[in-house]
Amino acid sequence: MPLAIEQCLAEGGISSDGREVDGIAVTQGPGMPGCLSVGLTTAKTLAATWKKPLIPVHHMEAHALTPFLTENENTKEPLAFPFLTLLLSGGHTMLVLASGVGRYKILASTSDDSIGDAFDKAAKHLAIPTDWLRQSPGASLEAFAAQAPPPTSPKDAIPRFTLPLKGKPEFSYSGIKSGFKRRLDEAVAAAGCENVEELPTATRQMYARAFQAAAFAQVEDKLGLVLARPNEEIESEMGKKDVVRPQEWDSAAGLDDCKHLVVSGGVAANSELRRRLRSIWKEEEGRHLVFPPIEYCVDNAAMIAHLGLLLYASHCPPREEAFAALPRGKWSMEDLAS
Repeated sequence: MPLAIEQCLAEGGISSDGREVDGIAVTQGPGMPGCLSVGLTTAKTLAATWKKPLIPVHHMEAHALTPFLTENENTKEPLAFPFLTLLLSGGHTMLVLASGVGRYKILASTSDDSIGDAFDKAAKHLAIPTDWLRQSPGASLEAFAAQAPPPTSPKDAIPRFTLPLKGKPEFSYSGIKSGFKRRLDEAVAAAGCENVEELPTATRQMYARAFQAAAFAQVEDKLGLVLARPNEEIESEMGKKDVVRPQEWDSAAGLDDCKHLVVSGGVAANSELRRRLRSIWKEEEGRHLVFPPIEYCVDNAAMIAHLGLLLYASHCPPREEAFAALPRGKWSMEDLAS
């Protein structure tokens, strides 16, 4: 941490006494308590030494508001509240209605594992080589799946995975993870192989593509609830049914006014996800899909500083309250309004 701070000050042209700094933003949560504790302690020390305001922020709110930092200058229809945001990462899977800074309603979240974790585990099960310095296992799976050949016959196609919690305001990825591993083990046994690495590369690529489609089908299903419109590809195989919004969303004031859908978090960098969402959230219907630049989809310091600036300009917490902030491993965005 000291070396990182030293490098940051040098590259930013900031004096050792911090005279150019107005305040110090730091992630309070959610996340791993140990990591959060290191960051908070360091930020408190700097703020006390430099006599600057300390601004604890919510990690996922920073993701949600990143487009205000990156998009509005280049967007035909500038982002404005209320808007919808999909937060898709290794730790979270949420569809959220954003009504203002600190004002959020979670429309759907995961009851077990996150979409990003599911991607990482699937990449491991497929034994996909990953250069950790260049990309995540999930990004490696995306590239691997993109090389999958079309099936030579219907019997060679990988059967679709069951869509869990269809039509319900909830995500679930534990079943997909276990079901994928089970199918992969069956394929290894049926081919007379000792391990997955012995399967033909094309077969592994087809499994990667099938997993990716199953993971994104859940996201499409939840957006279908917002639009009260079924996903045609899913419905063609599972039978058409009327789409009814969940009663839990009746109190989501402003939901029908949302024209922008912001997609952020590490999984938002996936090009196949972007393609699928563009076919649902259509510009010709007056809707706008917003993806931050890829470098701002993943965790980054700029989004934390940006949210800190918004809070600094509006309602910076009292100094005593800020310095009393403790790591919050779990922290709902809905609690920010209280």
